Amino acid sequence: MVNTYIINDERLVVVDPSSELIVRLLCDYIQRFLHRTIDDIDLIVLTHFHADHSSAVDKLRRLCHAPVAASAINRQLVTEEKILPKFGHFAGQVLSGVFGHHDLLLPASVQQIK
Repeated sequence: MVNTYIINDERLVVVDPSSELIVRLLCDYIQRFLHRTIDDIDLIVLTHFHADHSSAVDKLRRLCHAPVAASAINRQLVTEEKILPKFGHFAGQVLSGVFGHHDLLLPASVQQIK
């Protein structure tokens, strides 16, 4: 009943690290079953910022040193304090300095959102 996914291809990507318990289980799974190390994680992707999807992003980032990606729209939601002031403040503290600009939405998706 978690929303965390692993994409194991040429690159190793973790999507939505939901909790510290899940991060511990994820690390164990990557080592025991994928025969890879935590340092092999290339990217952490956040689909959105609900706690059941993003609570442990900082913990995982500290373990693997991978960059964190989120859509430009999600980034805008946390950086524009007028939209989500309390959440924006929280996300700014937890995720400070971890975002690069990554737009994970296809042009068709962007058009749908508009």
